[in-house]
Formats: sequence, structure tokens, C-alpha cells
Amino acid sequence: MAKIDELVVGCSLTVEVQNGTDKLGDPIYKKKTFSNVNPTVKSEDLFEVATALENVLSADCRNFFKNNTLKLMNVSED
Repeated sequence: MAKIDELVVGCSLTVEVQNGTDKLGDPIYKKKTFSNVNPTVKSEDLFEVATALENVLSADCRNFFKNNTLKLMNVSED
């Protein structure tokens, strides 16, 4: 079996923001993504930023996501 190594090449923050309601009155959400987040940022610090963004966006937010992009590399065995 091949040995695979991972390298973090990017990170982003995604916020689900309420964008209205459907015919039944249930909320509709869209996702806003903020790129170029430092991949080493602590989750607690990123959550503080996300809640501050919620106040700036003046909309209800449902979920916050930290998205790491990983490059998968085959490590050859010599």
C-alpha cells in the first residue's frame, strides 16, 4: 500500500448566512466563504472572527466552517 503524506496548502472560513425564507416561512441560507485564512489559526480565534462577521453581516448565521485544503502526495519508499 502506498504511503500518502498531506500538506496544508490553504484554509478558508465559510459562514452560512440567512438569505430569506421559503414559502413555508422556513429560513433559507447561503454560504459566504472568506479565503486566505491562516491554516494554523486556533479554532477558538476563528470562531471569534466568525461571530464578529455575523454582527457585520447583520443577518442570522447558522453554522461556521473551517475548511483546510490538503495536497495529497505519494511518498515513495526507497
